[in-house]
Parts: sequence; structure tokens; C-alpha cells
Amino acid sequence: MSQDLLKQYRRFDYRISQLLDQFDHSLASDGSLQRSHGVILRAARLFFVVRLVSLWSEFCRNLVVTSALGRARTINGTIIPAAPGITSVHDISTRVKAPLSGPGANWHWPAVSVGAANSLGVANYTQLSLGIGGADIAPVIAVRNFIAHPGALSNAEFKSQAKKMGAGISAQDPDDLVTTRIAGGASVFEGWVSDLRTAAKNACS
Repeated sequence: MSQDLLKQYRRFDYRISQLLDQFDHSLASDGSLQRSHGVILRAARLFFVVRLVSLWSEFCRNLVVTSALGRARTINGTIIPAAPGITSVHDISTRVKAPLSGPGANWHWPAVSVGAANSLGVANYTQLSLGIGGADIAPVIAVRNFIAHPGALSNAEFKSQAKKMGAGISAQDPDDLVTTRIAGGASVFEGWVSDLRTAAKNACS
């Protein structure tokens, strides 16, 4: 795991930029391709939402773990000392009393990642908490859960988040939602990517 937070940010930025390029490509395909492969392109766009949450979760976990282990350099050049009493990844898992990966590792939620950073006492807690805490991830997760775990609860949360996003946002179909154009001409998905990119950079500063 890289001890340079700039490298972690750049890796996350590159991966979500690639995701956005693929998303945009699925929208820019000519009419004949849309007609013949519309279902496949729609499925791809929905996968990109699931993947975006996964990449965000991985970034948040790695940032917290790297910060706790110490000797990491922030984007601004500050060297972060190790968190008190932390000398290994095992120490981190024990302190946060939660798995670092797999089921139950809900790093995508800011409250979980920021809470773990707080319990570990990382030296860059302020920047990390403001960055990760500034991400509006709730609508992304609501759409992701509606796609990955369809049911009454995820459907209700999806519709609730769509309503909060304002007029013109579809609460019926996740593909309609993520492809809707918002102020400035960007798609909802592009807006999410931009928001997470900014949050990640702030967290690593």
C-alpha cells in the first residue's frame, strides 16, 4: 500500500476517470448501436454505478489505513506520524473493531471511515474527515443498492434520494437518473465522479 497520499489520490482519480470515460462512451454510441445493444449499454452504465461505490470504498479504507500506519506524505508534503499504538494492520483492525475488507466493511459510508480515523487517532484527522465527510455519497449508494439489492427498502431509499435531487430527476429507473443532465450539461453520474474526486483530493491534502 502506497505511503504517498498523492499517489493514492492519483490512482483513485485515474480509475474513476476511466469509469467516466466508459460511461460517456455508452451514451455517445450512434443510434444504431443504441437500438441493437441498448440493453447491454444500460447494464454497463448500472455496473459503473456499482463500481464507483466500490472504488470509493477502497480509497477510503486505504487512506485511513495508510494514515494510521504513518510515514505517509500528504499532497501538501506533510509527513504523517503513525497513530498512537499502531504498528501494523492487525492493530488497526483490532482498534476499529471491524473488518478491513469483506462483509461488514462499510468504508464507503463517510461516518464509518471518519469514525475509524477518529478511533485510531490519525494525525491528519481534520483533513481526512473534512474531505471524506464532504462527499455526497448517499444518492450514489442508494442507486447502487437499488441495482445490487432490489427490494422494497432499496426501492424506497432510491425514490427518496431521487426526490431530494430535485425536479427532472427520474425516480422510476436508475439508468434514467444517472444519465439525466444537470446544471452545466453534465450527467448525474459525471457530477458524482466530480464530487468524489474533489472529496478525495481534500482528504489527501
